[in-house]
Amino acid sequence: MFHGGTSWGFLNGANLEDFTTTNNSKLQPDISSYDYNSPLSEPGDYTDKYYSLKSLIESYTVTKTLIPEMPNETIRVAYDAIEVTQQLPLINLIENNAEHIIDSTYPIAMELLPINNNSGQSYGYIVYRKEGINIPANSVLAIEGHVCDTVMVLINGQLVSKVLTQVDDLDGFGYWRLPNPSLNLGSSSYTNATLDLLVENWGRVNYGYLNQFNQFKGLWQGNVTLNNVVLTNWKIIPLEFKKQWTNNLSGWRTPNFETGPSLYKGILNVDSPSDTFIDMRNWTKGIVILNGFVLSRHFRIGPQQTAYAPAPFFVTGNNEIVIFEHFVPARHIPFSKDIIFETVSIIDSNTSSASKLIGNVQFDLILLFLFMATLLGHLNP
Repeated sequence: MFHGGTSWGFLNGANLEDFTTTNNSKLQPDISSYDYNSPLSEPGDYTDKYYSLKSLIESYTVTKTLIPEMPNETIRVAYDAIEVTQQLPLINLIENNAEHIIDSTYPIAMELLPINNNSGQSYGYIVYRKEGINIPANSVLAIEGHVCDTVMVLINGQLVSKVLTQVDDLDGFGYWRLPNPSLNLGSSSYTNATLDLLVENWGRVNYGYLNQFNQFKGLWQGNVTLNNVVLTNWKIIPLEFKKQWTNNLSGWRTPNFETGPSLYKGILNVDSPSDTFIDMRNWTKGIVILNGFVLSRHFRIGPQQTAYAPAPFFVTGNNEIVIFEHFVPARHIPFSKDIIFETVSIIDSNTSSASKLIGNVQFDLILLFLFMATLLGHLNP
């Protein structure tokens, strides 16, 4: 590609590690940034590759033409870090702001929900809620088939599934690779509890064989059981994070930064809007929202650690930055002038596991190497 752009919102795609699979186990979600070392970078900067290509094309152009002056690069700034001042936990997000609550005997895919003029839910998250349930100590929750694509388990609003801390966790409960996953819910017992299964759609594959395009998202490949008993009579709550809905959320409170899925808000006051990157290295996993618009996914394992925020997305004055954090939040939201690609050192950065996660980055780097070798051969015959 010529320009390393951005897959805004939830529009990142995915690859398949195995072209014969149809059960979601070999999914390879792409990152939101599409800056895979292109001639023009994600924010539109000229790169060394750009100038090399320009020279190469000129050397093969017989008829010389007038080339217009190159536009100036966009000026970027690193705003001062802002403090997180408000929090909206998942349980309050649902109770105060749920736009749709669908009753269903069994869990169904988000695409089959009777919303959006019966066209279903395309992107975002979906919550499967079971109310008034008694959960004995050391109960085992099991999901038949594969999760599409990640799931967090909460009881009475508290996260009971594992916090993601390393690449190897993607092979365990809560992620798409493991068939028929099960989870021990711990030594506590609960009476008349609320069980929430928060499922994330992490992107769809847009190529392959026809039978691989049955890419429903959510829990739909089988039953959900508790101690081998099938759970029925669910309430299903779609969380699409549409702009108007996001901008009108209610129930915000002073943050206590507990572990588990919550929205966190900070206010950035801007005198003159400029391009910037939001630095997410202190957060864990989730999405970044600017003035109601979903900018990017963020994932501490990497490689993408920043969310590109162009100047037109800001307004003069106060700008709301909201982070939907799945696991462990930070207390501040910093900024950077430049894109940051890295793997955080406290995370297991095993190369083979990382390549499964980031999809076609590795493949693009191979193509880049071959391209540059060919280019150098032309420039230095």
